[in-house]
Amino acid sequence: MKKSLLFIALFIGFLTITVKGQDTLILKNHKQFNVKILKNSQKSIDYRFSDYPDGVVFSIKPIKVSKIVYKNGYVEDFGNKNPRVNRPFGVSTGICLGLTYPGNLGDGGTFLVSFDYFIIPQVDLQLNMGTEFDDYYYYSLGATFHLNKTNSKARFTPFTGALIGSDYYYTRLTYIQIPIGVSYINNWGLSASLSLSSMFYFNDYPLLTAQLKIGWRFK
Repeated sequence: MKKSLLFIALFIGFLTITVKGQDTLILKNHKQFNVKILKNSQKSIDYRFSDYPDGVVFSIKPIKVSKIVYKNGYVEDFGNKNPRVNRPFGVSTGICLGLTYPGNLGDGGTFLVSFDYFIIPQVDLQLNMGTEFDDYYYYSLGATFHLNKTNSKARFTPFTGALIGSDYYYTRLTYIQIPIGVSYINNWGLSASLSLSSMFYFNDYPLLTAQLKIGWRFK
């Protein structure tokens, strides 16, 4: 009886050491494998199956990997590499210039402040407010849509969108804004965007504007 208990204890101990001595590779299709990670780079992940420590070295692209659980307990989550996931909230400032009727946006353009939040990596909700510090001010609210994958690490993404806004320059005017541009976000929080916008007024001529914004994003 004692020998049986000792054998069971040794067997359990062996299994524990074996499990702790291997890495776990989990793919986005929910398959997982017990492996030994040999190399982990931006281009590829090289590994061997733990059952064959001297076997063939396999390679897989990181975009296909969901996470790696290392034998020391550290978890590398590949699903959160996107800076728009890690830092969804942003605050930025910039300038807006009128290209067709500059007088509508003041003689030297307007100063603007923007608040935005990525509800998903492809959809960004925005609130923009601008002023000439004199007689002109405006605001707009809406969403921009980014050509971007959920697990992408791309820092530059093109975007378009639809916003509704109102401005005041002697009289109040309401407009729909359609922007087209490119945005930049890095892993440390710096953000920037450059866009052209068509502003379609309900009771006035349309206006083409250019916007440059620079800001910071938060986790």
